[in-house]
Amino acid sequence: MDKDNRILASVALFSELFDRNQDVYHLVGEFIKSALISNRAWEFTLDEANHYLRDNFDFYLPKAVISKVLRLRLKAAGFVQALGKDHYKVTDPSTCSTNSLDDEFERLKQTYDSICGKLIEYSKAFTSTEHRTGDEVGDQFYHFLLGDSVPEDLSRLYSAFIVEFSSEDEFREHLNLIREGLVIYSALISAQEPNEQGIWRTDLKVVLDTELLLTMGGFNGPVYQQFFDDFYSLVKEVNNANASRGKKARISLHYLEEGKNQIEGIFARAEATVGGRDAISAHSTTAHRTIINGCSTPSDVLEKKARFYRRLEIEGIREIESSRVYERIPFNVEDSSLLKALSSDAARVGSGYSQDEIAARLEQFTIINHLRGGVSSSQFEMSNAILLTGDRLTRFLGNDPRVKFNIKDSPFAIDIDYITNRLWFNLNKGFRDKTSLPMSFDMVTRAQSVLGAQLRVAVNARYSKYKGLYDSGRIDRDEALIIFSEIRAKEIDPRTITEASLQDVLEFISDEHLDEKVVQVKQLETIAQNVPTLEYRLKSQQFENFLLMHRNFKSLLRVIAGILFFFIYSSPIYIGIFIFLLVRALQSEIDSRLAVVATFISFLIPLFPLWAKRHQIRSAISRGICRRYRSYLLAKLGRRRLQLKL
Repeated sequence: MDKDNRILASVALFSELFDRNQDVYHLVGEFIKSALISNRAWEFTLDEANHYLRDNFDFYLPKAVISKVLRLRLKAAGFVQALGKDHYKVTDPSTCSTNSLDDEFERLKQTYDSICGKLIEYSKAFTSTEHRTGDEVGDQFYHFLLGDSVPEDLSRLYSAFIVEFSSEDEFREHLNLIREGLVIYSALISAQEPNEQGIWRTDLKVVLDTELLLTMGGFNGPVYQQFFDDFYSLVKEVNNANASRGKKARISLHYLEEGKNQIEGIFARAEATVGGRDAISAHSTTAHRTIINGCSTPSDVLEKKARFYRRLEIEGIREIESSRVYERIPFNVEDSSLLKALSSDAARVGSGYSQDEIAARLEQFTIINHLRGGVSSSQFEMSNAILLTGDRLTRFLGNDPRVKFNIKDSPFAIDIDYITNRLWFNLNKGFRDKTSLPMSFDMVTRAQSVLGAQLRVAVNARYSKYKGLYDSGRIDRDEALIIFSEIRAKEIDPRTITEASLQDVLEFISDEHLDEKVVQVKQLETIAQNVPTLEYRLKSQQFENFLLMHRNFKSLLRVIAGILFFFIYSSPIYIGIFIFLLVRALQSEIDSRLAVVATFISFLIPLFPLWAKRHQIRSAISRGICRRYRSYLLAKLGRRRLQLKL
């Protein structure tokens, strides 16, 4: 992407114009006309037209698309005449004195220059991208908005930037305009033929990985389930459109035997947890916790599993038996030398990936290659089979040229964002009705989901780490449970990631000092074992005994109680002295000194019973202080379980 953000302004303008005229190839023609007029190119070749389009708008469209538009749109409209193969001239240059797109383009360009300037400024204070230059930050932003894979640190930066300024309506509106334009532009890059839009030509098997299966079942949270529902709604619409036209091609959903085995394992652990045999697993994953939620017996878990498989059956999502695939060795993607090379490159996606994990993904690609018959089209719509995943490593490997065999081949794996965009374009839908747009088209929601996914990865990684420490005996069960509880408390619904909570989320994702904090938690837990406040209801006397057992507090309490008792005990003396002086000043000649002294003594008499009960009084004062302090803690805790924060 050029530094002047022409591509962002171009796709935003494309989105604006698309809502006025949903013939996408007519719009491409308008951009070609504008580029020719700006360069006063009254006679040109196909390659020159392509060059002008890139130079003016940063559009990198396939030559096949530009050729079709020149022949089927501009020539038919009488704007150009053909002089030979791929050679044209403008029919009447005198009618081209004005360029209708210039003003709108410049307006949008200034807007997106400002947004990118704000982004680069924001990135300077973003710790995880300090090593990135401003050019790097700006260049990758376009890919992020499109939904392409970008480095994790930049993905976090862009998402945080969008959430940070999400309350600014104009900011959100401009980003969504880019997003909508990119949906169209990305589909055009695939060189889909003009007369094919709205028709799905070949069967496509979409294989859902385990996480997508769980998302479909509603076990990964409402945001991700809505993403899936939006996608699946478009699948049904494409199939219905084909059926109404008498076309046999269909998009079908499937899952692998490996995915089924993993699902079975998740439900088995849920049964063990609900049955009281595996409390540690209660903190494992979002899906696990969602499954056990509301289940009081293992049979409740079995009922949820039955409903899950019943939905797969109703929706027509079928299993693919992986064992049969390996009978066809020519389609094998796996290779020991490739595995070694990929293992060294996987660090670009994230740390901690083992060769076994990479090998498992290559096995999935072998199945996809088998379903394709070993032939991969350059167009996604013609690829015959694709793996749908939310896993960064899977997408990274699935698009690696060494894995695909050919750099132009369709990737073996894509995410739900990508396929939703393509289906939306294929159905020739617009963006006027914002209420009907897929949730993923809203950039703030998408940014929240990206941060939510990274937060989940961080939580799962830390759970796995401390589960390993527990299994090896380095921490005991009680320590593990409190650590797991605290780690899992950090995982929140993506929709709650706002400007207010953003910093806490970012700190947890990139926190490099978690070990020190866990040690602190363990120390607090050791102390807190004797603290009655860990119970839901605090018993007054136990709490007071706990406070009084600490020497420092006892000393402080004794001093405070003594001072209060002294003032209470001596108050009659002060009152007596005051009355004595008052009576002496007002005494008449007939008042004797004896009467004045008697009055003073009458105020001293109450001191004797106070002194006799001095211990009880000081104890009452101490209890009063304890009660007030306990009330303060209860108010602070909100009468709930004491939370020991990491």
